[in-house]
Amino acid sequence: MQPTYPTRKTIRLPGYDYSKDGAYFITVCIHQRRCFLGNIVQDCMQLNGAGKMVQSFWNSIPTYYVGVSLDAFQIMPNHLHGILLFNRDTLSKEDRLPLSAIINRFKTITTRQYIDGVRQNTWRAFDEKLWQRNYYENIIRNEEALYLAREYIINNSKNWSKDKMYYTNA
Repeated sequence: MQPTYPTRKTIRLPGYDYSKDGAYFITVCIHQRRCFLGNIVQDCMQLNGAGKMVQSFWNSIPTYYVGVSLDAFQIMPNHLHGILLFNRDTLSKEDRLPLSAIINRFKTITTRQYIDGVRQNTWRAFDEKLWQRNYYENIIRNEEALYLAREYIINNSKNWSKDKMYYTNA
């Protein structure tokens, strides 16, 4: 007998083409909100080795995906926020990976690198699941929304204790 699994509700906008040009505000969370990426010290994020690895891979996204560029970005102890800009009008529809594929590859590669760090006793052990199952995204529809998203990201470390992702663990 096949096991039955609960049906996951999608948090994506029904019918929206997430491979089309535009700006996307992304939030990716560490599994169980564990603080693996560093600490907030005097309102500033201090990345540890794992946080630096995640940042390095995020910064390399444009080298892997033609027509994808980075905007504001902030790593927090247990999540990250970033804005991805898609300008891929010169690519055929078949060559435009959707947002979900880019984020899933980001999560897969950083998880593998984190596992390597654990094996070398560089980073804290975990249950082989670095990131939460999904991610959050907002489609940025105009300049005002882009400005507000940037402001939120830039000020996130200053507002850490008020953040809904706030969680501390040693």
